[in-house]
Amino acid sequence: MITTKLQQLFQQYIKAFQQFDLQSVVDCYAFPCTLTTPDKIVLLKSSTDAEDEFTNIFSWMKQDNASQIGVISASYHEYSSNLAVANIHWQFQGEQNQILAEFAALYHIDITGKYAKIMHVVSHEIDSSVDLEKKLTIFE
Repeated sequence: MITTKLQQLFQQYIKAFQQFDLQSVVDCYAFPCTLTTPDKIVLLKSSTDAEDEFTNIFSWMKQDNASQIGVISASYHEYSSNLAVANIHWQFQGEQNQILAEFAALYHIDITGKYAKIMHVVSHEIDSSVDLEKKLTIFE
């Protein structure tokens, strides 16, 4: 059951980024939530905050002509029936298949309702990434 909800969450997440669908990305998050990168921590108190943050990310993607979003690997650990952590190795490629960005992100996920929702994201370098207990296949 958790595996299916995580697959659905990340399938929606990837499709939303590929289509620059702001509302679908925002729908993947629980509020308030936090985004942590090596440079900063962002508190998203509401969907409006998330729209502002992801509009900036979409701008970067459009400016750099990001045309493909790939998942190199994904895994997760189930803490309980309503809490999981997933680790995903992302790769964003440009129109000439050049790598624009490559990183891993650790997602803390709430699964208490009908859908899984992201509560916290920690983006980090690939070399500090870990594989978690169970493999997660996003697209089968």
